Amino acid sequence: MAEELAWINAQVPDELRRRFKVACAKADTTMSAQLRKLVESWLKRVEK
Repeated sequence: MAEELAWINAQVPDELRRRFKVACAKADTTMSAQLRKLVESWLKRVEK
């Protein structure tokens, strides 16, 4: 799982990743947790 998240993270432009990291810190959550939620949410929408 960590390898996959690292690969996904590498696909995101640096500025967007930096903003995401700051937002996650402000929300007291991890980037990994939020990426998981984003992917799960997206899959629910497209797999209907």
